Amino acid sequence: MKYLLGIGFVVTQKYRKDPIVRVNIDNRFIDEFSLDDNPDYDKDWLLNFDPWIYKAPFTEWDNHHQPWLNIRLNQGTFPKKFNIYVLDEKQLKDKKQLVLDIQNSDSNYTNGFMTKSTLLDFRAFLIPFKYLKFFYHDGFKMRKEFNDAIVPEYFNSEKYSQSNTVQIKGEKRYYMTSDRLARNFEFLRRLEGYPFSYNSYWNGELLDKWSFGGDGKLTVNLLTKKSGIVMFDQYDNEVIQMQKEQQTDQYPGFYISHKFFRMVHENMFDKYLYNENQ
Repeated sequence: MKYLLGIGFVVTQKYRKDPIVRVNIDNRFIDEFSLDDNPDYDKDWLLNFDPWIYKAPFTEWDNHHQPWLNIRLNQGTFPKKFNIYVLDEKQLKDKKQLVLDIQNSDSNYTNGFMTKSTLLDFRAFLIPFKYLKFFYHDGFKMRKEFNDAIVPEYFNSEKYSQSNTVQIKGEKRYYMTSDRLARNFEFLRRLEGYPFSYNSYWNGELLDKWSFGGDGKLTVNLLTKKSGIVMFDQYDNEVIQMQKEQQTDQYPGFYISHKFFRMVHENMFDKYLYNENQ
């Protein structure tokens, strides 16, 4: 099985030098590149298409009960382009981390003061070739296979008894996210949804900022599931507990990315979608 790894940066503030990124899976080198042209995605992320997942009774999203409102997804920054890598299963299975070593000591730091520096924002996704089809127009046909391989049992639809959820035997619950998790409209943390990374760590600390700078190590934990599928680890005890206690504005569900649906529908991955050597 082959996988797509996408790594995207936005240079949110530029001082002088281009940062350099070295990509590794654990200690195995994959690539090195410089961030010389990495702007923000400068268009509105309007859902002006009709993906199947929004018609499903087991899916929730922001403004679900106000369908006349446009779903605008351009909250924060988002990469305009991604470095895409095709990886074999053996390069990922049972590995622990995606590791990005970043050289970005670019600032006017002098005598304890700094007013200018180069700052970055980051996204990464990881997905098997065959599950790109889940995000396509007929993706509902493979949702059972997708659910069995990707979505934890915790999100079985029939486990929910709240009045605001629909119980459908044999289905999993989804929540379409748009770059935020909130409680009473108060921002709690960044959240993009599968297949994007869930938790990222900058020099060992949870990266929960809109931008970061300096030299360091950016890591994302990998998980090899019982199904054999490798993904960025999506499980978060704190968020699941908040879901159970109905402390989040978002209803309980496995978080899936709005934007990745849009990326697939804009034909960004067609040459992989129809690859026969999956």
